[in-house]
Amino acid sequence: MKKSFWLTLVLLSLSVIIVACGSDGTSSEPEEEGTEQTENASDATNEGEVVELVVHAENYAFDQAEYEVPLGATVEVTFENMEGYHEALIEGYDVTLTEDETVAFVADEAGEFELLCSVVCGPIDDHENMKSTLVVTE
Repeated sequence: MKKSFWLTLVLLSLSVIIVACGSDGTSSEPEEEGTEQTENASDATNEGEVVELVVHAENYAFDQAEYEVPLGATVEVTFENMEGYHEALIEGYDVTLTEDETVAFVADEAGEFELLCSVVCGPIDDHENMKSTLVVTE
């Protein structure tokens, strides 16, 4: 009888552990009232949308003259050096981009924002012309 008691206890404990580890943290409870209104409002401003950008930098140029994202979206930018060494910043958003790093920010202001190389990458005239534009559309 002692053996079956301990065996039952061990099996019960294992069952609890397996169920706890298998939980994905989601709840089957209904959403609170008002949640639907919030979701509809966020659709209008693209809140919750994730836009992934990859910016390639070469000597004196970015791969695109313009990158466009919708207002309210979370922007995930990955910066890659294709030729030379560069870093960049997005003026107006206080975002600094470094090699092989992904940076996320919310595009919470509409308009055009300069994307500039922030490391002197060659002759000053060429370096100063290494620009692109982030366009945040409404």
